[in-house]
Amino acid sequence: MAGWTDQLRTDNRDACQSIIADSKWASIVMNAVSTGDSLNHYYGVACAEKLGIDIWENLYAQLAVNPLEDSHYLQLMKSDDSNRIRKLVQFAEEHLPLRQIATGPGDEMGLGKEYAAHRSLDTILQNLDRFEGIGKELILIGLNSPVIRNRNMAIKALEGWEVASWGDQLIKAVNHLSEIEPDDSVKERIRNLREAKGL
Repeated sequence: MAGWTDQLRTDNRDACQSIIADSKWASIVMNAVSTGDSLNHYYGVACAEKLGIDIWENLYAQLAVNPLEDSHYLQLMKSDDSNRIRKLVQFAEEHLPLRQIATGPGDEMGLGKEYAAHRSLDTILQNLDRFEGIGKELILIGLNSPVIRNRNMAIKALEGWEVASWGDQLIKAVNHLSEIEPDDSVKERIRNLREAKGL
């Protein structure tokens, strides 16, 4: 940038790092994450991510109050800790209305308040490919959802897993869905999945 010497850049970077390193930010961020105000909460979560502050347990506790808050699932699924993901998957299995979701494949887009549970499921499914063997029941529900994106995200998870970790139920569900899937693009994806996994 014009007028910015190397020394000025270094001085500014050092000043910024000194501000960021101040210990007061942890409590400010945690207060923002814990607030009921959605805007403060949003910025608190964003700052925690940038500053490397672990807010997973805080968001998990908030999810217990509102199990259909898909933005919490989105943040919680960013974890690389498989134990945390198991805990979240178990929570979803116990708190999402899975039977109401698994009504069979359809061509629904999943928009509107009535699809809040489907969106929460979707947020989990889209990251399960990183956690082989975790969330089989949720994948099964996703394969049987009327929302196209749920089925696509369930397939995405299975694309990332070795078929040996699927289990008979998922194999049967994928084979059955290949016969009844109403959406051409999903049907093609299932066909490619079955070919890739030797089914």
